[in-house]
Amino acid sequence: MNNPLFLSYPGVVCAAGCGRKALWSCVTSGSQSGIKKTFVYGKEFFAAIVGDELESGIESASDARYDMRIIRIERAAIKQIECVIKKALEQYGKERIAVCVGSCDNGSEFSVAAHKTYFNAGAFPSSYELEMQGAEYVATYIKELYDIKGACLSFSTACSSSASAIVKACQLLQANLADAVIVGGVDIASDTVLMGFDALEAVSPEKTNPFSKNRNGITLGDGAAFFVLSKDNLAEDGCVVLIAGYGESSDAHHITAPDPEGIGAASAMKAALKSADINASQVDYLNLHGTGTVFNDSMEAKAVKNVFGDYAVPCSSTKSETGHTLGAAGALELAVCYETIVRNAGAEKIILPVQCWDMQKDDALPELNIVSSDYNFTGKAIEYCMSNSFAFGGANVSLIIASRKHVPQRIENGALAELMPHTGKMLLLDRVTAHDIVHRTLTGECDITEHCILYDKRLGGVPSWASFEMLAQGISALAAIIRASNRMLDKSRAGVVLSVSDFNAYIPVLEKNQTVTVKIKEEYRSEDIYQYDCSLYIADRQAVSARITVMEMKNMKEALCQKK
Repeated sequence: MNNPLFLSYPGVVCAAGCGRKALWSCVTSGSQSGIKKTFVYGKEFFAAIVGDELESGIESASDARYDMRIIRIERAAIKQIECVIKKALEQYGKERIAVCVGSCDNGSEFSVAAHKTYFNAGAFPSSYELEMQGAEYVATYIKELYDIKGACLSFSTACSSSASAIVKACQLLQANLADAVIVGGVDIASDTVLMGFDALEAVSPEKTNPFSKNRNGITLGDGAAFFVLSKDNLAEDGCVVLIAGYGESSDAHHITAPDPEGIGAASAMKAALKSADINASQVDYLNLHGTGTVFNDSMEAKAVKNVFGDYAVPCSSTKSETGHTLGAAGALELAVCYETIVRNAGAEKIILPVQCWDMQKDDALPELNIVSSDYNFTGKAIEYCMSNSFAFGGANVSLIIASRKHVPQRIENGALAELMPHTGKMLLLDRVTAHDIVHRTLTGECDITEHCILYDKRLGGVPSWASFEMLAQGISALAAIIRASNRMLDKSRAGVVLSVSDFNAYIPVLEKNQTVTVKIKEEYRSEDIYQYDCSLYIADRQAVSARITVMEMKNMKEALCQKK
């Protein structure tokens, strides 16, 4: 994606723990302590219910108009990122903040009780309101809590609900409809949900066992996970994490059963890779949807093989520790990916989230490189993580997040030569003194000497009309720094100048021993077309100005040799 979208640290609540530290400890140790037996209408289930041991993070009552357990769980997660939310409000204002929440619950705590009263007494309780069973209240609550004036959207696409919410949050920022979005999901394994999935014969009688030949269904759970997604890095967390790409598909194969060949799932993953502009082999860790059902795990294994081919991407289903948190699962598992990047930044030994299972492979499935407790990661770093969420009705979402590499503000000539295609005398830019990859600006300097390839001895300097090349190299440097910060050095680009307009030279010659300041600002971009406002200054005096339009070529050799 062209614009960097910054992901804050997450606020999380689930049976695996309250808070990101507890979540990371659980998914890396392979603890299933949060999955316990529960009884619903006399029937026994294994479920990952947020229990009393986590109540320290959950208030006994919320300040919501409709105080429900799902809202109290949501509030506990939101509180963990409240300082980032307040920073966003201070920086952007409440009109430029949006809310996007995914959930499958419909206020079941109130609606089930109200319907029982209706069936027994012939009327709903006087205190019952239809809004209580609306899917949108989990989003409305956050809007009211912080007096948000921007868009407020809820998403109920079953198991991909919060992943869909994250995609929409990205699109709101890209369309400049918001500057920051409070985004995530919350859901509970209510009695209705447990009995409903049991009626579908989808619930495992034991703890879930993803991708095993002995797998026998899902383990449901409570959960909430929230982030602030923004145009600027609002959360100081030691490692900057971006949404690098996303992909969606809707195969509509069946109301509940997935496409058995995983075509829709593969399509979402491929779209995410294209959006992130990376190859499948650059994904360092994949968080699988991995529900533990016969049909889901079969189709997902095929989809992963379709997309990743011979590359054995390290992968795991952390639903084996957290349970399947339904509408919250996409956000919760993206939180796992976030922690995977941040906690491995600069680490000597890479630690990945593990999958709890009996390690009995299903020979009918393509083999996956599943991370188990004894897994040894052979890579050097974790830069890209993908998270899959596949839902009823074929609503498929894949998300990719990435760490951002720090690029120093001041870059001298030698370091520039490593970033840019220009070398030797062809490199006119002597240093970069400042850059802003969010607002796409760069300031650099060129020293006018006799060694400059554009130097004209008769003039005693560089003719101002020739300074166009200095501007072009400023553009090249800005593009190179943006690609370096996004860890995309392995995919070089070439730019072809399409047009130069409004070129003005205010002095005839850039004289010897002068230092020329180059200023570049990206004003417009669409697909592979970029337009820049460019200027040269000597001291505080503007010497040259121009507007340059460039087309980025992904494969210059192929483009030049293409037959008509």
